[in-house]
Amino acid sequence: MKDSKARHKRYLGRQKSSPSSGLSFILTALCFCLICLTALPMISAAASKAGGGGGVSAPHRKRNQAEIRQVIKDLLRKADHDLSMNDPASAATYLYQIYLNFPDNHAAESALWRSAELRKKLASHKAGADLERVRDMFRDFINSYPASKRIPAAYLELGVSYFHMGFYREALSYFKLFEENYPSSPLLFKAIMWHREALMKTGRQAEAAGFFSRLTHSADQRLKLIGQVGMGELRYKQGRYQEARNYFQMLMIKHPDYYQRDPALLRSAGLTNLKLGNSKLGRRQLYHYLSLDYEIDDRPALLAALAESYHKLGDYKAAASLYREILHEGNGQGHSALLAALRLAQYRDDGHFKMAKNEAVYLADPDGDSPYIAVLDKYPDEAMAQDARYALFRRYKFRHELDRAYDVGRSFLRAQRGIKGRRRQIGNILLYLTAEFLKKKDYQKVYDLYFVDFRHIKDFPDGRLLYMVGQAMEALNLDHQAAVVYYRALKWQLPEKDKIDLYYRRAAVYLRLKDYASADRLLTYIRKLYKGKRAVGEIYYYSAELAEVRHHKVQALDFYERAVDNPTFADKMALYAGNAIRLALELGKNERAASIWRKAAASKDVAPLKGQALSLKIADALRQVGNFKAAAELYKAVLSPPYPQKVENAQLCALYLGDVLLKLGRGAEAVDYYKKAQAGENKMVKELAAERLLQKSLNARLKNIQFGK
Repeated sequence: MKDSKARHKRYLGRQKSSPSSGLSFILTALCFCLICLTALPMISAAASKAGGGGGVSAPHRKRNQAEIRQVIKDLLRKADHDLSMNDPASAATYLYQIYLNFPDNHAAESALWRSAELRKKLASHKAGADLERVRDMFRDFINSYPASKRIPAAYLELGVSYFHMGFYREALSYFKLFEENYPSSPLLFKAIMWHREALMKTGRQAEAAGFFSRLTHSADQRLKLIGQVGMGELRYKQGRYQEARNYFQMLMIKHPDYYQRDPALLRSAGLTNLKLGNSKLGRRQLYHYLSLDYEIDDRPALLAALAESYHKLGDYKAAASLYREILHEGNGQGHSALLAALRLAQYRDDGHFKMAKNEAVYLADPDGDSPYIAVLDKYPDEAMAQDARYALFRRYKFRHELDRAYDVGRSFLRAQRGIKGRRRQIGNILLYLTAEFLKKKDYQKVYDLYFVDFRHIKDFPDGRLLYMVGQAMEALNLDHQAAVVYYRALKWQLPEKDKIDLYYRRAAVYLRLKDYASADRLLTYIRKLYKGKRAVGEIYYYSAELAEVRHHKVQALDFYERAVDNPTFADKMALYAGNAIRLALELGKNERAASIWRKAAASKDVAPLKGQALSLKIADALRQVGNFKAAAELYKAVLSPPYPQKVENAQLCALYLGDVLLKLGRGAEAVDYYKKAQAGENKMVKELAAERLLQKSLNARLKNIQFGK
């Protein structure tokens, strides 16, 4: 009875410590309570009678043994009934009660074995299974029945239990122990297969290569085949997929039925074919493998591999079905479960399926970030982590959370090696962040992106990125770097409007750097490239600036005037005309200056105030050289709408117009304009106008006096 109580205590301890899903635990507890209510009174009575003192007579002992046999018979009957009702968990509990209470009975050994087998089968088909219980039951069998013919199988099952628990080194030690102690067992080949699987899980590639090589040189054909499968699996693990497929293909051609003894061949061949893009064959092999009645501990991973094959080909509906199956079967925390949750979240965000909410609603909801964050928390270095980062970037971008988008975008770029397969995503991140920071005039952030992520940017096949980086460098007064970046940008495709603006910017940078030779080469090239097009006006303007700094003023004037004749930007007409007029006046070409002003005025692209100022300069120049008629025309032109009439320039125009009219002998008109000048606000001009009126009056009186003589 003491041994029985100890076993009870160990059993209950395992119940408390073993991890299992909530539903499984509840069902097991209910079954156990039912057994206690129905069988334990009888068990207890039978056990107490069986364990009675030496004073019990022989007839009594016989009667006690009969009662024990009846209890065991009842427990076996209940177990068989539950099995027929497809309730293996309850059946396993009844069988374990036989061992727990009557370990010395001849039926206990078989009951414990059957219970362990049922628990193992339950564990192989359930997420979060109680694998520790399975391991402990096989260990109890070894300790309780060391002379049993099932001991070799128990050792093997103990190793398999460790394997399923993820303790691959412990499992490996049991498989090796089995091979050493039971070389004649019919289970030897199964043990060697498990030995092969454990080696692959531990990553001991050198040891695995040696072990598989020895097997392939064995005289036993069965061992050779196990070794050849191992060699293929080793090549797969090393990323040598074509070599791995050659091994598997050769085996399946020469031994078409071998997979029935070694199903791992189907699994490995299927995974290899998926890696090599042979999707249909790979799927067929994996589906076949999953359909076999075999101990499949990596079912979620295989379902994930199948789902990923559909995902890569854009069959999102088929992929989603498999991802949902993974989540339905799993506990939501493993690698495959997190991948499944991530993919389903991506499908939701991308709007691949019609759902109750539209895509924008999902992207706007911060709670939708959680599947991606879970992946980054647990598997930050996995390939799927990049998918999670990009998905978060899209969500932050949609919600205008620039700082978060920047952080996760930079994390994506740091983790990415090369641009193969991720070109579009890298581009979207870089273009968005660069454009946003440029818009906010945060030029340092743009520069940091360029400096830190140059490996992505330098070979990124979209000139817009370097075009924007160059603008930031200009703003930071890094003209040398901007010139280089603009030059590199032209290697890639650019929208035409950005391309011509980049040419303008390059020209301006060269001029600021006083790199006149480079500026000349560039401007000569683009004048030919854009001849007859609207863009050429701005090119003429930069060509004029270059000619002027080189002291080729006549050539500069020609280019400035061409810019006026072919304005690229209407709002820059005043700049084009102003420089042309300034240089024409400087060269003494006053009539040409007047001609340029008339063309600019006709375009109506020069603001009235600016136009009035330009006209005043030209008219003054004409007046000073005695061309009073031309001067009068210009003064008059800007003393009527749309030009302003109550500004200082208008007051000066009126004053000087009065002067030239006097010179032209039109004194009465001159008086009118002097009066206009006198009515203005500038005191000095008012005084000058008053003096001129007074002088005009005096001149008239003097003339009358002289006439009177």
